Amino acid sequence: MPASDVARIKRVYTEQAGDLTLFEEQAAKWGELLDLGPSRRQKLETLNEQLAELGKLSKEVLGLADELAKGTIDAVMAASDEELGLAALLGGLGGRP
Repeated sequence: MPASDVARIKRVYTEQAGDLTLFEEQAAKWGELLDLGPSRRQKLETLNEQLAELGKLSKEVLGLADELAKGTIDAVMAASDEELGLAALLGGLGGRP
């Protein structure tokens, strides 16, 4: 995978994390409304659960992107023969075979 793809993944998911903060703030404001009916309050609770899950998954994707960055074609081409040989003996770049 090219390093540019990994960089794009990191950029998109980092931006999404910033947007997620805004969504959580807006949901908190809606939660403070006194005239929110039971149905809407339940939908708001579902939204909050989904936002929490999205935040968790975004962090996982960013972690995986960090792992991918270790084995991009750019990283492999930049490594010396000795580094590549050692990586092969130890199970591959980034700990992957």
